Amino acid sequence: MASLQSSPTTTLNLSSAHATTLSDSDFVILTSFDATQTFLKTLDSPIFLLFTCGTSPDTGQVWSPTCAAASAAVVAAYQSISPPHRLAMVQVGTSQEDGDKSPFRTDFDIFLHDIPSLMRYERNNQGYANTSFVLEGKSVGNAALVEFALTEGRSTGVRKKAVDTIRDYASFRTMAKLFEDTAPTYLLFLSGSWPYNNRVWCASCRYREAVVEYAFQKYAAPNAKLIKVIVAQIPAEWNKHNPYKKLNVPHVPYMLVPHLDAFEMLFYQTYRGELDDVQMLQAMFERDAAFQPAASDVLGLN
Repeated sequence: MASLQSSPTTTLNLSSAHATTLSDSDFVILTSFDATQTFLKTLDSPIFLLFTCGTSPDTGQVWSPTCAAASAAVVAAYQSISPPHRLAMVQVGTSQEDGDKSPFRTDFDIFLHDIPSLMRYERNNQGYANTSFVLEGKSVGNAALVEFALTEGRSTGVRKKAVDTIRDYASFRTMAKLFEDTAPTYLLFLSGSWPYNNRVWCASCRYREAVVEYAFQKYAAPNAKLIKVIVAQIPAEWNKHNPYKKLNVPHVPYMLVPHLDAFEMLFYQTYRGELDDVQMLQAMFERDAAFQPAASDVLGLN
């Protein structure tokens, strides 16, 4: 039988070190795939879903300390802010049940890649659901990242900077031709998304995009630009003939930083860190911001 826990207040026994309570009007615990599907079909507004480990039958504790820490971080963030939508915790089962054949990993909308995971989930009028602000693994334990996701990118202290999207190679060529190197610019190469639910078909792109955008908004120079470049709308288009392969984009997600040399020729620097490593991204963004001239220098003032 599908299981959905509900009571005036719900206690989360995250581990022996983590326990908290939330009002049931804002929070629900789902303990099976069937329960999750039944619950999601009743929704008429967006919700945040936290996918975490189930409890071990031997110890009664969640079987991964990463899940325990992430669950505690999400619950703490949810309580400390006023997120626009409800939160549901989905326990995916035992470590044996969380395999490649788990229905959570094969569901077309959820398409879980790893646990713990956090995502914004909203049903659409085509019978599918759009997901966004996806975090997974260690990112779900990062309080600032979780707040960024739960507030849909509007968390306190995160400045809004220019984020554009290029969806075809002709537009990319135009951008490259007109590039002037007057502000730090970052090219984030991503896969396209399925038309039914707007889910990017590249799993790694899905959970790294929000991390990059958070770090960019938080640490890049005020005049910096992030340009998301869609390399292929469907997987079949991401082949050896794809024009971005000639640009030496070997995989997605991938990041290049464009510059002009002394002869005004365009070249690209490759970001070598992991795209879900906030500290590495912070170091790059802050390094580039430090080289930006002060307003007095731009205006020729003393």
